[in-house]
Amino acid sequence: MSIRQFEGQEILEVMNLWNQEMSADALDVESFTALVLGDDNFDKRYVLTAYEGDELAGFIWAVKRKYPYLERGIEPERGYIVAMCVARQHQRKGIGSKLLKHVEETMIQEGVKEITLGAYSPNYLFPGVDVHNYANGTPFFEAQGYNKRGEAVSMNQTLMPFTYPEYTLNKKAELEEQGYRFSKFTYQDATELTDFMMTNFGSGWTRNIQESFTRKDALDTLIVCKDKDGEIVGYCQRGIDGHPDRFGPFGVREDLRSYGIGGVLFDEMLHDMAQRGIHHVYFLWTGGRAQQMYERHGMRAYRTYALMRKAV
Repeated sequence: MSIRQFEGQEILEVMNLWNQEMSADALDVESFTALVLGDDNFDKRYVLTAYEGDELAGFIWAVKRKYPYLERGIEPERGYIVAMCVARQHQRKGIGSKLLKHVEETMIQEGVKEITLGAYSPNYLFPGVDVHNYANGTPFFEAQGYNKRGEAVSMNQTLMPFTYPEYTLNKKAELEEQGYRFSKFTYQDATELTDFMMTNFGSGWTRNIQESFTRKDALDTLIVCKDKDGEIVGYCQRGIDGHPDRFGPFGVREDLRSYGIGGVLFDEMLHDMAQRGIHHVYFLWTGGRAQQMYERHGMRAYRTYALMRKAV
């Protein structure tokens, strides 16, 4: 078995392996190139292939930041295993562990002290190891010293048909009596919304708003809630990656999070999506109390992930 740095002429072989072994996350060549080779932090030392003779047997894509990412900065002591796979006919030969060890040793030499599985931004694919679609993944990584730190789910819902829930309509009416107003974003809200985002949710979510301005789709993809003084206290968004049926992120000012504003914003967005002929809604991950809120509004989990890290 030999390990080498990824080269462009391998891309079709890698894509075939990826789509065979990670079919729940299938990619085309253009998407793979944009995510991996188009990433500012791309480094051939962390994108490796393994061969048994002349046959591609394994692949790993890892990242150690070279450039700062928003308020996270360069994360000098953190590395990411974004994705890896081994051809089924070559599994249980130690290929995956050798690829992983090769990357880990390089990261350690560069000062990394903790490695995260998935959860890499901005080229985000998944938050951890899918426990059902890739059932061998969690035990494999546990055997390599990775620990489960939590769980997350992807959720979705059909919008065909969509009926605005009566309990949400009642809550909306109650909030409107208190002076709250729910409306589609207008460009008069632009500076206030970006200020609200930075103050309450940080630069990552603020960037999503700014990118909607760049794409010129903010009028179609943003909904805001204002209080009786006309101040923005909540918002929701969809389509942040160009997929019109992707929901989120959304949020409410911390001191108002028990008022039911978030639930109204959620159903307002779903209602708007259904009116636009969008028949499905999904988002990539959530957990805990947020998951319970989504379930009350009809969303169901369709993927479950183990959130895993390793101290090195």
